[in-house]
Amino acid sequence: MAETVGLDIGSHSIKLVGLKTTSKGALLTHFGVKEIPQGSDREHGDFIAETIKALFRQVGLKPGKVRLTVSGAGVHIRQLTLPSMPKAELSEAVRWEIRTYLPFPAETAQIDFYILDEFVENDAQKLALIVVACPAPLIDRTLSIAAKAGLKPVHLDVAPFALWNVLLAWDGFQHDEGVALLDIGEDKTGLHFF
Repeated sequence: MAETVGLDIGSHSIKLVGLKTTSKGALLTHFGVKEIPQGSDREHGDFIAETIKALFRQVGLKPGKVRLTVSGAGVHIRQLTLPSMPKAELSEAVRWEIRTYLPFPAETAQIDFYILDEFVENDAQKLALIVVACPAPLIDRTLSIAAKAGLKPVHLDVAPFALWNVLLAWDGFQHDEGVALLDIGEDKTGLHFF
């Protein structure tokens, strides 16, 4: 089976995990954490890319295909309810609706959504959506660092959804129960309810 490599570029450290799917479930094949040293270069993309290369060497992997996460204060996740409409119109309606919740212009963000449910309320067809908005410069920076490190991103996700996907793969909870995930980082802490 092909190995899936995930990479989380944090503000304090870079985390790498390699997994293979087997008949018995997920098998951990690689794991590594590399602290980002304090200093003036800490925010520089080239410095971070070199740190990523060093992490790959440390765990014995060659840079290649990778799944990435983006996180930070700029990432906004929101549940929205909109009237049912054709998919061609839905993207623009989501962009219009989410703008009231963002502290930055929606025109400068990458916005994506997933339809959670379709239902009828007061004789009107409605859509329940989960919407993610992320400043485009944050995504561009992450992809630029990955390119400089010789990586080929195959997936880009926001950290809370990456954590959720781990829970789904683990299947260690009842599907009708609520789950809270606490993500404690150096610069921020996130509490996510699913």
